[in-house]
Amino acid sequence: MKLKPAQSLSAMPVGWTVYTIMMVGLCLALTFPYDSLHAMLLVRLSERTGLDIHAEQWRLQLPAGVIWNHPSIFMPGVERIDAEQLQVQVKLSSVLRGQPVLVWSGTIGGREGTGGRLSGELSLGTLSWSGPAQALGTMEHLDLSSLALPLVKKGLLRARFERRWTDLSAAERSRVEEGTWHIELTDVELEQLPVGPYPLPPLTLSSLSGRLECHSGTCRLESLRGESQDGMFSGEGEIVLHDPLPTSHLSLTLSVIMTEALKDHLHLTHLGLATPGLPQKLTVSGPLSNLQMQ
Repeated sequence: MKLKPAQSLSAMPVGWTVYTIMMVGLCLALTFPYDSLHAMLLVRLSERTGLDIHAEQWRLQLPAGVIWNHPSIFMPGVERIDAEQLQVQVKLSSVLRGQPVLVWSGTIGGREGTGGRLSGELSLGTLSWSGPAQALGTMEHLDLSSLALPLVKKGLLRARFERRWTDLSAAERSRVEEGTWHIELTDVELEQLPVGPYPLPPLTLSSLSGRLECHSGTCRLESLRGESQDGMFSGEGEIVLHDPLPTSHLSLTLSVIMTEALKDHLHLTHLGLATPGLPQKLTVSGPLSNLQMQ
């Protein structure tokens, strides 16, 4: 069907409008300062969460995200984490509400084989990265030998966590954020433990799990449970956090069932003979740098 002259003339302004909008959008996309935006994102993450990401290779992910290839991640208490890939995506609908949500996922420790999976999201209270915030996340099959953690030689970690901030601004943020961690470890090998005048020798556990609830600088350790070929233990306690971390104070009560061979290996023969199958009580307390057991 042929358009009448009047219909063709009325369609011309609409066509020019669409064309103009497309050209303006293309120019903005080509000239937008992505490098500056990327640098600002890294600075915000460092200032507000203590998380530093160093990566030479990065690229945009439409519609509003960034992907880092082989980044190195630095965080308090951990020397360095090497990742195969890490990506962050901003939910556009959350930006329109003025409360941005950043969704992240990645593979940790992927340079030397199959890495562990990390995923979660950070919910911000304001566009300025101040005010209340909350982070939810999970970790699956994370190889601890790649993280250079103190006292831990190897093991596989599975965890879920929630961290909360009353004010995420750099000036007001406390060094000790509140949160909850649910942790499960398998095939764990612990280094020599500095407990008392005779440090405990290295220890291998088939499993280790627990829940950590932190509030106002004190972390409550609950449902702690560990198993090995020669015994098992359960317990609970608390850690009062100080800066630096080795000065933090631990108070832990354990119920332990172990063979005489394991007791001798751990230099715990002073506890006396145990009734097979019945637990013995142990307490571990003191600063993390000078723990005492009795």
